[in-house]
Formats: sequence, structure tokens, C-alpha cells
Amino acid sequence: MTALEQGMFLVDRDGVIRHRTVVGPRDPVSRGERLAEMVRAWGPVLPPGADPGGPARP
Repeated sequence: MTALEQGMFLVDRDGVIRHRTVVGPRDPVSRGERLAEMVRAWGPVLPPGADPGGPARP
């Protein structure tokens, strides 16, 4: 990436980068619904209310 580019990373609870997006100064940055789509596509599927535990706990 250059100083004029922006990067957005989708990182799982274990710290593994699941998706990377790099945009230039005039490219649109993903927001709201698009981010939710990316999480559903690249994130783990868990039953509602499930807490996977692990190192990401506060």
C-alpha cells in the first residue's frame, strides 16, 4: 500500500486475516451492509448466542 491507499482487514477471533481490501484515494470504502455481507461470507458460522471463547475475550 502507498500513503494514498487505505486498507481494510477482516480478522477472525484467532487473529487470522480472512479478507483484505485495498482502495485508492478515489475508490469508495465499503460501509454498513457491504461490511455485513463480508462478515457473513468470510466469518465463521456460529449458532445464535454461541460464544467461541478463545483469545478474543475481553
